This record gives sequence, C-alpha cells and structure tokens, in this order.
Amino acid sequence: LERASAEGYGEASLLLGDWFATYKATPVAEDDRKALGCWIKAAADSPSDHGLQARVGQRVIKFVRDGRGVGEGYSEPVDFVRSMATMRNPEAMLLMSEIYDQGRYVEPSPSTALALLRDLASNATVQPVLRAEAQRRMAEMYAVGRGSSVSDTAARTWFERSAQLGNAKAMTAMA
Repeated sequence: LERASAEGYGEASLLLGDWFATYKATPVAEDDRKALGCWIKAAADSPSDHGLQARVGQRVIKFVRDGRGVGEGYSEPVDFVRSMATMRNPEAMLLMSEIYDQGRYVEPSPSTALALLRDLASNATVQPVLRAEAQRRMAEMYAVGRGSSVSDTAARTWFERSAQLGNAKAMTAMA
C-alpha cells in the first residue's frame, strides 16, 4: 500500500489512511494525522474520481468533527473541509459553520457561520435532515444575536421551518 500510495494511486492512499485510522483499538493522534494525510493525498492524486473524492470527504469530515488528528500546527484537514464547503458540499458547510461559530481551529467568525447556515437552510436540494439542522442552528444564532443582531422574528421563522422538516430540537425550542 505504501509503495502504491507513493506512486500516486489514490485508492491505495485511501486504504492506507483507513489502516492508520483503525489498526489500534484506541486512536493515537499521530496515526490519526497519518490517516488524514493519506486521505488528503488520495484526493489530490485522483481529482477526477468523484466516488473516491466523496469517500475521502466523509472520512476527513468525520475526523475533523471528532477532533481526531487535528490541532495546533496541523490545519490541512480543516483547509480540506473548507475547500469542500467552498464547492458547496452540505456536510462540509455545516461543519465549517460550527468551526467558525465556535472558533475551533480558526479565528471565530459568527457572521461567516451564519452565512454558511443561510446558504444551507435556503437550499431545497440539500437533504432535509441537514437543511433542518442548518435552520435550527441559524434560529439559535438569531435568538441570541450571534453573527447578527437579535431577531426574535427570524429565530421563530427558522425554528418553525426546521420543525416542519422534523428537527426535534427545533420542535422543543418552539414548545
């Protein structure tokens, strides 16, 4: 696998990353970074393989969301997720909104987080579950004035839309 990965075979890099991610019972930060590096290399080595790009994206998003292998001095995975968000990947956009809102790995920017959520919340082609989650998070931000001024009207509107799509947390907020 290492030789095939070094020769630029994306599938080999993907598999090698999977091995680093799972070969020990307890995750080790160094191995998590190796896994992330392999996955990102797989994406770079096979830019036209959309199936491989999707599988890499899922893995990198999960690791960044879980904080595995990411941290001080290693921002490449967050940059990768940011590039996916720029290409309008809904899961990457949702994760980047969270990262910007919390200031995890980047300078906090609630207004950027709100803009990403607004794009997701208003896009009918986004899976309803993701769209509802974006709507709920956006409603919470309007309710407290994070990323914009406080707007009870906007908060209520977005909570209602999220609840209509079945988001239980939005339903609870409405109650």
